[in-house]
Amino acid sequence: MDTEQIKSRLDCKTVIEADLGQPPRRSAATNMYKCPLHHEANGFSFAVTQDGWRCFGKCDTGGDVIRWYERYHGMSFKEALPHAANVAGVSAN
Repeated sequence: MDTEQIKSRLDCKTVIEADLGQPPRRSAATNMYKCPLHHEANGFSFAVTQDGWRCFGKCDTGGDVIRWYERYHGMSFKEALPHAANVAGVSAN
């Protein structure tokens, strides 16, 4: 399974918006949310771009769409990769 092909066919902003809903703050390049990984109460430290995401708050972590599935959905890499492939419409061979 070609990981780069899968990632290139998925827009991280679209994937995360499907999980979290409309972002409270949005610009042309970045969607901003309260971080769902550390249950942020104040501010919007979770930034999402087309290629990835990053928490600039307590988590101080980030990644690509596959890492999103791992962290947010509690999947292992072996589970996240075919899931992302399915969403991207890529063969999971």
